[in-house]
Amino acid sequence: MDYYLLSDIQSSEGNFLFGREQELRSYKQFLTSQTQQREFVWSLYGTGGMGKTTLLDAFRRLSIRHGGLFIAMDSREFIHTPQDFCQNLLVQLGDTGENASASEEIAVEGCLKLIKQIAKEKPITIALDTYEEMHAMDDWLREHLFQWLPSNVLAVVAGRKPLEGRWFHSPAWRERVKPIRLDSLDEEQTNAYLAKCGVGDSDSRHEIWKKTRGHPLALSLAAASNWLQDTAGDADGEEWLPRLVEQWLREVPSEALREWIQIASVLRYFDSETIGFIGVGEPITSALFDDLCGFSFVRKTSRGWTLHDLMREAVGKMMMERTPDKYRRLLAGCANLYMNRIVQSPRDGSAVWEVRECFYYIGGASIRWIVSPTDNESYVWERLGRHSLEEAKRYLQQRLEQVQSSPDGQLTTLDIMKMKDFPIREVMEKEWQSIKLLRDLAGAVVGLSVIYPVNASTLPYLKMEPLASIWIASLSAEAYGELTDPASKHSCWFIRLIDVAEPANPYMSIKALELIFSMMVSNGSIVTSPPPDPIMAESHSSLGFREVPGVRHTYYDGSTPTPIFLLDARGDKLQGVIEGLLQQTGLCPGTGSEAPPAAPESKLDKLLKELTEREQEIIRLAVAGMSNAAIGKSLFIAEVTVKKHLRSAYGKLQVRNRADLLRVLL
Repeated sequence: MDYYLLSDIQSSEGNFLFGREQELRSYKQFLTSQTQQREFVWSLYGTGGMGKTTLLDAFRRLSIRHGGLFIAMDSREFIHTPQDFCQNLLVQLGDTGENASASEEIAVEGCLKLIKQIAKEKPITIALDTYEEMHAMDDWLREHLFQWLPSNVLAVVAGRKPLEGRWFHSPAWRERVKPIRLDSLDEEQTNAYLAKCGVGDSDSRHEIWKKTRGHPLALSLAAASNWLQDTAGDADGEEWLPRLVEQWLREVPSEALREWIQIASVLRYFDSETIGFIGVGEPITSALFDDLCGFSFVRKTSRGWTLHDLMREAVGKMMMERTPDKYRRLLAGCANLYMNRIVQSPRDGSAVWEVRECFYYIGGASIRWIVSPTDNESYVWERLGRHSLEEAKRYLQQRLEQVQSSPDGQLTTLDIMKMKDFPIREVMEKEWQSIKLLRDLAGAVVGLSVIYPVNASTLPYLKMEPLASIWIASLSAEAYGELTDPASKHSCWFIRLIDVAEPANPYMSIKALELIFSMMVSNGSIVTSPPPDPIMAESHSSLGFREVPGVRHTYYDGSTPTPIFLLDARGDKLQGVIEGLLQQTGLCPGTGSEAPPAAPESKLDKLLKELTEREQEIIRLAVAGMSNAAIGKSLFIAEVTVKKHLRSAYGKLQVRNRADLLRVLL
């Protein structure tokens, strides 16, 4: 019969399927095995666009090639009753007689009789797509059909979630069901797929993998956009992103739910309480929240629920373009949410995660980039001990040696000078020593911090310390007395050094920031004096640090006046710090319902008026300290595109490079 033949197009589809080799091997084993199949119900699940339907189609082609019978039923194509299900199944089994319009009982008997008859000659696969919409039939399928199927009949159910509930309450069913989760492709699989699609440039393939995170549907759309880029001159190749969102939003049946999805998109994690707060205090009903959490692009985490990264970023981007005022009000609501949680938390350093999330909304571009990764388990701080002293010395030496080969020139040299001749053994011998090493998962040292507690015990040493002594000498008698008062409930720290081996790695840099966040929520003040680098100054200002008036030193190079920074987070001053940063970013303190005030025009704003919108975005991120690669990742464009826009912008601004631009701004 022609039905069982594959066209050239259908046969070629298999050449573009990557990353599903294990599933295909298992299915081929079912088709060719002469032994009884123990797991005869396969639960194929994954978020929207993971390729469940594509894999079912690959199973169908394999079944045809091996002489099997493949029955595909989409839950959206029949009424969800046992009778209608059986009638549709009978039609696909080839029975167009009286059984096709019989009662439920007769139809079920007819299905099983015909299945058993055909199964004597060939393996049968019954594939049910979009199974999550067949919830009402779940019990019936398990009790009245699946458990009576012959041994060479396989039932494959594909949906957003795995089979659960009664399927796993019974030990007998547990050993018969095989969960198969479909995940994103890794870089090697992505590279192979894109090469097959004609994306020949390895740099382009790598960039697409970074953009899509290996999401199969996003990869397919991005590959198509890349062809458009080659033929139509599209510089950014971002057509795939809104198309991916449109695909996902087909799952959303109502405008009310789409509104809550927009609100959820500005939160990295949400629950019913937080999403209600951001929605200008409007509570979300339990039914709506359950519907929201049931979509394929929503997943549960230890912090609550979250939208798929691509969905969250794409919806946010669409709101920025179409409803910018609404988007900023929602951002203000998020910032205020975490500010309230920080202020209401105990001042014991435990609210680090809340501070991190708050700075995702109120920090400068460089700070937001650092706190953007959600995974934070790759590195850990440990207290320096005698056993690790030599490792700490080697780390300092390696960082000093890097100056010779660094492309950043003087600024990096100044930064490294804070470690030169540091008396690490001497400090380690102090009972109050607070030197820490940052280790990666393999145990290698990748960072070092020295943060002095400031109190009566440490002041004699700090008065002789090159940097701390400058600040101490500037203190009034009253301020000095507070530091030595044993009855004081406030703490004070002097950051002598926080260094990581790869400052451009946000997973390392966030560990450095978390040290500062912990001190911020520990009812104290923080003092530091970073090297005279404009980027360092901007970063500290973005965190709420302010220059100590009238205090300058030239410790780093003997000539450059360098300020000392103070962040006073004692008592209710912490709330003032956060509210000041909110206003600085144009986000109003409050619930987020107020319209944000217009921010005053800065020198950078005035310079950027002559640039295109894309050039303005890139220049702002460059000024904030982001690398070209990081800018490309943030804006979903290739690094070569970033460089092209920078060259154009520098020409219009009449500057030679990034350093020249910073000098103009300063």
